[in-house]
Amino acid sequence: GTKRRWNSLTTLTLNSYLPLVYDERAADRRPVIPMGESDNVRAGIHDIEQSVSGYTDGKLIVTQDRPYPLYLMAFFGEYSAEDR
Repeated sequence: GTKRRWNSLTTLTLNSYLPLVYDERAADRRPVIPMGESDNVRAGIHDIEQSVSGYTDGKLIVTQDRPYPLYLMAFFGEYSAEDR
């Protein structure tokens, strides 16, 4: 058998809300946004780094659970496999 896992994932989005990747959402507040203001939809292109560490078969599961737009442009990931 082999031991497989994602070490890190980066999701590239355009004018979108934060997606759920493996049921995990990246931090939804940035320091540049004043307290009390909404940051639901981020204008422009954003790299969202997620420290997802899971043992799966390599599938990427991305969902949007809120009524905001989601435009996925790319995924970048580091995946490792080890023989047992």
